[in-house]
Amino acid sequence: MSQVYHLNIVVVLDPVITKVVDIFSGVKEGGTIVINTTKKNLMTLFSVSYI
Repeated sequence: MSQVYHLNIVVVLDPVITKVVDIFSGVKEGGTIVINTTKKNLMTLFSVSYI
């Protein structure tokens, strides 16, 4: 079994995971992140500021 280290797409089904896992780690520049949430301000989902 192999690991994926350089992601093109990340799909987050449970937005709570963004508080404990760095979902940006390993995503290629220009990659896509899809988060299942009803929040209008996505930055409130993250424990660290990425912008």
